[in-house]
This record gives sequence, C-alpha cells and structure tokens, in this order.
Amino acid sequence: MAVRSGIAGWIDRSLIDSRLFYPLAVKTSEDRLDFYATQFSMAEADTSYYGIPKPEVTERWASRTPPGFLFDIKSFSLFTNHPTRPMNLPPDLRAELPEALRAKSTLYVEQLPPELVDEAWERFRAALEPLRAAGRIGAVFFQFPRWFLPSSRSLSYVEQIQERMYGFQIAVEFRKIEWLDARHLDTIPRSTHTRRATRARNSNWRVPATVRATFHTWRSTRRRDTTRACPRCMR
Repeated sequence: MAVRSGIAGWIDRSLIDSRLFYPLAVKTSEDRLDFYATQFSMAEADTSYYGIPKPEVTERWASRTPPGFLFDIKSFSLFTNHPTRPMNLPPDLRAELPEALRAKSTLYVEQLPPELVDEAWERFRAALEPLRAAGRIGAVFFQFPRWFLPSSRSLSYVEQIQERMYGFQIAVEFRKIEWLDARHLDTIPRSTHTRRATRARNSNWRVPATVRATFHTWRSTRRRDTTRACPRCMR
C-alpha cells in the first residue's frame, strides 16, 4: 500500500512565515503550489470549507500539479452541519434565501429551502469535477462537529452524502468518541466498496484496533436517488 504525505494547504501561514520551506522568490499562491507539488504528493485543500470554489479555480490547481498528485478536498461547512455565514454561499444562491435567513449571521443546512441545498450540492460537485477529470482528486473530506452524535438520523445523513457524492471517494471524521464504542462502530455504513471512516482527535481516546492504523476512506458507489423522501434536516 502506497503511503502519501502532505499538509493542510500550500498557503499555510506558519509554513510561509517560517521562511524555511518556500524559496524567497516564490511569492504567489500559484507559485507556491508549483513548488509544493515538487516536495509532496498530496495536499488537503481546506479553502472549500469556507466557500464552494469555482470550477476554474480547481482547473488551475490541476494544471499546476504533476500527474499522480492528489488533492483531498474538505467539504463546504454547510454540508457538515457547521454554522455557515450567508456571505459564504454563492452570490446567486444567497440572493434566493428568504429575507429572514439573509439577515442571520450564520445558517445551518436544515434551515435552508431544500431546492437551495440541492443546488449547493450540485455546485460543489461541479467545482470538483475538473480535479476528477484530471485524476487529481483523492478524497472528499467531511469533518463533522462534536455535536454530530451517533444516531439513526446521523447515519441516514452519512448515507445521503454517499449518494450525493456518487463517483467520488469520501472520507468522514467523527469527533465524538461514542462513534467508536462497541454499540455504534459497526453501524457505520459498509458495503462491498465501503470501509468505516473514523479519526481520533484526542490522544486520550482508546481507539479500537480496526480504526487505529489509518484515516480510512470509502468510495461513494451509491447512485443518488433524487426521488427518495428524506427529512429537511438531512438534505
């Protein structure tokens, strides 16, 4: 099994401020990516957590990296039940929000009209398509908050992510230790092409051997069923 190494972004502030990694002549984000890709074989792109990138942006990422280089893309905050500022939505989707929602400082996915949630997912998939077409995408990384507890509703939402991200490899981070106990560990969705995906953040946790070695991922192989009814809070 090949082991890849990389860090969370080629414009990491501490990396730049150290003046030990990038040559002094490397000043722009594009040039930093060029150089970074000569030193590492992968990177986590977390700018997508703060807003859905435009496809032309990810096209440039693909064009500036060599064959075999991979990006792990962090999910947009809205899709992992994190509070999301209206300003972080694409402008045209923000304009379609009900006035009361536009006035809020933060939004949660369950508050948005279902059709806007569906469109946001489609924009996210479209943003990643240039990377997939170029063979530059590793996993799409869904980092859930500590209040995302193990339950039938939570598991249903993870399954829906698999459907929405059909054709992409996805990875999930759970931040509550309860996901790893004997009662819940085996409930994490599995299929022929599915592996359980968990990562421990707290060094005091006793992590079961089945998930201790690696940050596991699974490939989303379930086709999206747009006709299946689901609660608004799962959309």
